[in-house]
Amino acid sequence: MGFKSFEMKFITTLLMFALFGNNVFAQTDLDDLLETRWILNLQDGSVPVEDLVQLNFVTVDSPITEGLRMQLRYGGLTFKPNGLLIVHVWNKCGTGNPPNHYDAHWELITNTENTVLVISDTHQWEGKYFVQFVSPDLLKLSRIE
Repeated sequence: MGFKSFEMKFITTLLMFALFGNNVFAQTDLDDLLETRWILNLQDGSVPVEDLVQLNFVTVDSPITEGLRMQLRYGGLTFKPNGLLIVHVWNKCGTGNPPNHYDAHWELITNTENTVLVISDTHQWEGKYFVQFVSPDLLKLSRIE
């Protein structure tokens, strides 16, 4: 390969990075999403989840969860294979013995530019999210409005 050809590929790669951010280079292993209980890392508990645009999750065993309010620490999401989503809820509110989770659904839509997570059958998490980053201990989403 000549220098001109290398130079053109390098410039094209830089342009792609500038246009699409790190999604082009940092292909995330979406298997890290599955079978992990994800806890919303929200230090300011006064903001309703439905109003958040950027959502950062940590795993249930992360030391960060110790500082979260109980509704977040004992809540969370677990993505199961075949589109089943377990929505964990904190149920220690004196209303008897309600279930500590309910079932919802999820789907990933992937193209060359983005990965979109679609969550349905739940009022709190309902919607579409760009998957910004996923690793074994961190999940970053941004809500599509």
